[in-house]
Formats: sequence, C-alpha cells, structure tokens
Amino acid sequence: MNYIIIGVVFVLIFFGAKVYGKGLWNEECLSLRQMKALQGAMAVCILLHHMAQRPVHRGSRRR
Repeated sequence: MNYIIIGVVFVLIFFGAKVYGKGLWNEECLSLRQMKALQGAMAVCILLHHMAQRPVHRGSRRR
C-alpha cells in the first residue's frame, strides 16, 4: 500500500515535467505557476504525513 502512495505522489510531483537539453536554461523555473504546483505537491505530502501518524491519547495511559 505504501508503494502505491509513494508512486502516486511521485507522479503528481513530476506530472508535466520537461527535460531541457544540455546548455539550455529554463526561464520558468521559479515562476508563480511552478511554485504553486510545488506548494500543492508539498501540501499532499504533509497531509499523507499527518494521516500516517498514530494519535496519542493524553491521560489514558495505564498505570
């Protein structure tokens, strides 16, 4: 199951990515569109991280 989630996140991050040739410069590497896409991908990673954590119930510890 974890490998499926990792694969989906990987595809989401690199969806629409282009490979530039040697010596060519990407003029849009820090554009608003690119940064919003990166921000969205990181938000998905954060959500998955929080969903994977186990809840800690304070006060219900056995003595």
